[in-house]
Amino acid sequence: MPLAPAHPAPTQIAPVKRANEVKPWFVALRLHHWLKNLVVFLPLLLSHQFHTVQVVAAFQTFAAFSFCASAFYVFNDLLDVEADRLHVQKRARPFAADELGLRQGIVLISIGLAAAFLITSTIPLPAQLYLLLYAAVSGSYSLWLKQLAFLDVVLLAALYAFRLLAGGAAETIPISPWTLAFCTFLFLGLALIKRLKELVLARAQNRVHLARRGYTPSDIPSVRAFATVSLYLSASVFAFYINSGAVSKLYRHPQILWVVCVLFLYWVQRVVRLANLGQMTDDPVVFAFADRASQIVVLLVAASVVLAL
Repeated sequence: MPLAPAHPAPTQIAPVKRANEVKPWFVALRLHHWLKNLVVFLPLLLSHQFHTVQVVAAFQTFAAFSFCASAFYVFNDLLDVEADRLHVQKRARPFAADELGLRQGIVLISIGLAAAFLITSTIPLPAQLYLLLYAAVSGSYSLWLKQLAFLDVVLLAALYAFRLLAGGAAETIPISPWTLAFCTFLFLGLALIKRLKELVLARAQNRVHLARRGYTPSDIPSVRAFATVSLYLSASVFAFYINSGAVSKLYRHPQILWVVCVLFLYWVQRVVRLANLGQMTDDPVVFAFADRASQIVVLLVAASVVLAL
């Protein structure tokens, strides 16, 4: 009879999947939504000013808004965790899927806000105030105001406007009335597109309302109409700008900017149609960065602007 070994072979332990433990933390921060904060660079681009100090200030502002936004995304997900578990897409979010809990959420919020306001302390006071406004509106929106139909989209547009104004303040570049008017209608239209795609998805799933929202699928026609009108108003503002005296100060061949206007109208009609068909699965800004047709439009717009200079 064979003798048993003096020391039994050690039991094999499965390796710990560290990547799966870390990934939910980054997913909860929604880093891909930092693309929205590129709005802070818009004053630089539109004024054609790229001095080192201004560029550094723009990057600081971008970082501050990005960390702040991530903190409030986590805050919003903690409040919406039960509603997200009933949503076909949002149920995969880390808190809804029980990959992260309340304690981890508090840690992420604390780190995000601390980083945001630490970075903000290096930029001018007006930009700091816009970040405070952004934080106050974001918190109020998540707690209650998101449940008020149509006021919620106005607030979402305001959050974009705060980014724009903070960028101008940090870079010491005044925001022209043309830019403010164009962006106001554009941001409002994008916020309405976001609601439209959510309502279309809710209708496809036979849901009678959006969780923690003041909308029902019966609001689809009005939301679609308001989104289209708002986006076309932004195009109208741009068209009037091309014919204004202000454009000649920045462009030698402003007539080429009509190409930009036409491309923008095409893009507007495309996003409205895709949202209405339920084919837009993400925030419209994030979607635009991943959409091939939108990428081509951006390249053509950039080429047209260069030719107009």
